[in-house]
Amino acid sequence: MNHATQTESYLAGKSLGDLNVLKGALDALSKEITPTEGAVLSSTSYRKNLACALFYKFVLDVCSSAVASSYRSGGLMLYRPVSTAVQTYDTKKDEWPLSQPIAQLDSAYVVS
Repeated sequence: MNHATQTESYLAGKSLGDLNVLKGALDALSKEITPTEGAVLSSTSYRKNLACALFYKFVLDVCSSAVASSYRSGGLMLYRPVSTAVQTYDTKKDEWPLSQPIAQLDSAYVVS
């Protein structure tokens, strides 16, 4: 399914910011979505719930002025900065080469 035509028809001419309209749209969308089974795909119930959650997130973003402030943050895009890390450890040079730090053979491939 690429297009939720029944949900679209249900929403035609209605205010998306109305709570009862949103509930009806989510019910219609949930009934309309029929994910296909697949060995490498996630479960059908997960993908169905994900589609409904993304629609809900869209509504929160589009109707942010009509949404209660406690729910408004659900429509915002999350900002996650790039994380960095550093690992240090001490070695005893008198035990080298036993504890001498060396790069892995495939480290250049992994990092590039």
